[in-house]
Amino acid sequence: MVSEEQNCLASDGQSVVVCFDYRTQRPVRIPDALREAVERIQGAIPAP
Repeated sequence: MVSEEQNCLASDGQSVVVCFDYRTQRPVRIPDALREAVERIQGAIPAP
């Protein structure tokens, strides 16, 4: 996030996304379609 008033970085962060199967109470692999959508948003791969 950039502060327009200060013209500098105002905050930075990271997150971890976990898909969770509530029936088995275990984490599960993130579906490929969701993984690709997140990567497109982050700019890691070009849009189709």
